[in-house]
Amino acid sequence: MRPWRDILDQLNKILEQENLVKPKHWQELYQKFFPSYGNEEHQIPDLKSCNVNCLSQIVLEAVRSLKQESHVVVYVENLQWMDDLSLALMTSVILHQESVLFIFPLRNNYRKEVANFVNSVGHYNRLMTINLRPFTFDQSLAFVKHQMPNNDLDSRVLQRICTESAGNPLFLTEYIKQIQQNLKINYLPQKIKEELEFSIINISDIQRRILQIISFFRTAAPVYMLKSLLDMSDGDMVDGIYDLERQGVLQEFIIADDISVQFCQKKLQEYIYSEQAPSRIRVIHEEIAQLLEKQVENESDEELLSRIAYHYNLANQELKSLDYELSYLQITLKFQHELFPIYNESRENLVDMQPIEFEHEFERFKKVGQRMKAIEHQYEGSSDYQHLLMKYLYLEGRYLINRGNYGQGINNIQRVIVKAKNYHNDRYLVKGYRQMIYYYIQTDNATDMENYIDLAMDISIKSNDHESIGILLRLKGLYNLMIGNLDEAEELSRESITIFSISNDSKEKYSSNIAAAYDYLAEIQRLKENYAQAVIYQKKAIQLCEEIGLNNSLVIFYVDMGVSLFAKREYEAAMSYFKKANKLYANLTSPWKRTQLNVYQALIELKNGNLDNVVNYFIIVNEQLENITNPRDMGLIYLLRAIVKHLLAVKAIQNEDLERMLQQSEEFYFEKAQDNLNQYRDVYELKYLDEIFATV
Repeated sequence: MRPWRDILDQLNKILEQENLVKPKHWQELYQKFFPSYGNEEHQIPDLKSCNVNCLSQIVLEAVRSLKQESHVVVYVENLQWMDDLSLALMTSVILHQESVLFIFPLRNNYRKEVANFVNSVGHYNRLMTINLRPFTFDQSLAFVKHQMPNNDLDSRVLQRICTESAGNPLFLTEYIKQIQQNLKINYLPQKIKEELEFSIINISDIQRRILQIISFFRTAAPVYMLKSLLDMSDGDMVDGIYDLERQGVLQEFIIADDISVQFCQKKLQEYIYSEQAPSRIRVIHEEIAQLLEKQVENESDEELLSRIAYHYNLANQELKSLDYELSYLQITLKFQHELFPIYNESRENLVDMQPIEFEHEFERFKKVGQRMKAIEHQYEGSSDYQHLLMKYLYLEGRYLINRGNYGQGINNIQRVIVKAKNYHNDRYLVKGYRQMIYYYIQTDNATDMENYIDLAMDISIKSNDHESIGILLRLKGLYNLMIGNLDEAEELSRESITIFSISNDSKEKYSSNIAAAYDYLAEIQRLKENYAQAVIYQKKAIQLCEEIGLNNSLVIFYVDMGVSLFAKREYEAAMSYFKKANKLYANLTSPWKRTQLNVYQALIELKNGNLDNVVNYFIIVNEQLENITNPRDMGLIYLLRAIVKHLLAVKAIQNEDLERMLQQSEEFYFEKAQDNLNQYRDVYELKYLDEIFATV
């Protein structure tokens, strides 16, 4: 009854100050129920046995007397903590008078008795509810700027303050005070801690233990995991979670058929977590990581791998954390830098990242490199660390190669090969060999490519690795294509398709590799001038990748289809596939086939007489020239230059911009094209170049 004693103490003082006539028996009754008035020595009676109606009449008589002189407003702070008898009295007073305005600030997490009070007075239209929601981000921003109009805050600090406060005016005010006092911003200062603790002051020990464990989870905590982590009965846990949900502390939802719970207020989670001992933090995080590890069936669930890495990191298990972090990044990054990837994931996961997402993930990758460097001295002699370093160097190396940084990328891969040999890690040895093969494909070096194919094939055969053998057969087919052995190339490509098509499951898993083999078969037919058959094979490759959305591979096949249609003299159809490739390239970082795409589009625009568009393509390929290491790409650029220069020379076309861009003679560009194009793979291009020079 303390809230009512405070209210009536103030009412009594006002009645005395205003010299109002005291209600009949006012002093006697007031002193009986609240002995602090008049005689401090009186003991408080057993108020549970008091007559609420009698107390109600006292209050009503007092406020009626006071209303004769002024308006009465009663403000009751923290209604959620009011005891049951006080609530009963409040209900009676509100329902029996209309002259006093009561204001009750009330949190969401109130108990059943308070809910009954709200429902009762609301039922008789004696209550108006105003929901005060947190500020939006823009409102928080405006609030801060209004409080500090002359303070030119860094935009990142402003954003952090608004995000951390979650729109809570008290939190915003505390952060503003810290800035005004030139203090380093503490996002969990004492005042906010006190407020957060006060918000859960009424929870039980069991409920607090539940909150402590849930605070360890980065997002939501699955209930089945809480059962393993909490030392309590299922009944106590379920009841505790239910009560915390009812109080608005936790919220429950279903993720992948598992019930999970998380804090409604992120700042409360941070506070609960921060109050726990460092030793306990390490132990619990390790327990969570070990529970999550049991769910790993294969390294294809990137979210699960990321969560394990997170918990091992906070458990101070750095090597395990880095291992899982790299496994996570290997999945998220491979869509962009593996030309024909092998997928274990379900179809809905086969989505390419946008460039901005990719850059974000690569920033995360660079941070892993910094962590690796930081522990190098501590773990340098550890074989676990060396295997982890292999994994990191391999991932970084193939990214760098794909982005055109061949020098550093190849250096990484060579380090992987040396370490794999030293530590007898055949898996990474074959991976290293394969990356060297891809590099020599990009640089059109058939001789060195063959050497690494043979090395990788020996290991794959010894270990009976059918997956690796299938890939290497395809690559050996490509090698033969590069040196002009078309029949051998065709046979090896078909063998690769056979290995990867043993079952429907394997066919889906290796779709991009099967499609790549069809792409090589299409190229072989194009070299044999069987353009119609080349288009048929190209359609098979495209269909396989379109079915499961393998855009990084699909863009290659769109370009090659366009080339086959160009050779078939179906220029409009060719341009339609080039446009499809352009749309995909807008969201990809891979440089594969970009030069070929731009050169062929320029040739079509040249045929159509759209010289302004040709100029634009010249600008694009000239920008690409600095980063080109593949002589075939260089040859294509010189082919375009030779053809345009020749047409300008014979007055078949006229354009000042093109004249200005082409200062050398047509013979110079012609010879450069011939020197750089591959005599076996670029037969059509060389023939086309000769035809242009011969017919115009």
